[in-house]
Amino acid sequence: MSAQKEHNTWLHIMHTDAKPMKLQRFIDYDKTYPFYTLEHDFYDAPDWNYTLFSKPLSYWKGHAYAVEVNHLNKTIKCLGGIEWEFKLSHFQLHPQMIALSSLSINDWEKDWETFKHGLEEYSHIK
Repeated sequence: MSAQKEHNTWLHIMHTDAKPMKLQRFIDYDKTYPFYTLEHDFYDAPDWNYTLFSKPLSYWKGHAYAVEVNHLNKTIKCLGGIEWEFKLSHFQLHPQMIALSSLSINDWEKDWETFKHGLEEYSHIK
């Protein structure tokens, strides 16, 4: 999957091992509209409260997709995506970043199953 057209928004889904089920796989979005951001660049600053001895999770993995949204026709076309991940180890003060990687069309299809619940009005096109 490669971005050949200009995207106009980002979709973002998070995967974690947090205890609450609702935080294990969720759409990360702005509360005023169902997309992560309408900005050109993707930027995320996760805010998980933890201490040296108490961590609510041991990893979080994000799937960020550059998409072209047609608000008139209510369609979304995925142009490409990246996976990024952090691990929180015991006795470390800072998260450890895992290398970025590209996402495939199969990743998009799997994640769309979650996205479509937050974007009921939209359909995705290939």
